[in-house]
Amino acid sequence: MRLDEWVRATFRVIPDGWMRQDFSKEDAFEFSSKTTDGESTSVIAPISWFMEHFGGADAPPTASALKAQDPNDETGWHRHFDAWAAQGIIQP
Repeated sequence: MRLDEWVRATFRVIPDGWMRQDFSKEDAFEFSSKTTDGESTSVIAPISWFMEHFGGADAPPTASALKAQDPNDETGWHRHFDAWAAQGIIQP
């Protein structure tokens, strides 16, 4: 299984749910996470963006494998991976 297939099988996919700057649409996925204050929030992200930044991880991924794709947390997604691990979606 490829990582993009894992995303589609694991999360709610919104067909054409993301509009690019050129007004073209692409599929997005939605998940629950925590804000920096610890509040629960819904996040929607384009699958292509996720693959561009984290596609080097094997599927099914672990939090540590996803974090290794962005070791300095430049995307700010480490908290989402921690939330996924806490929810049992991925292993730490």
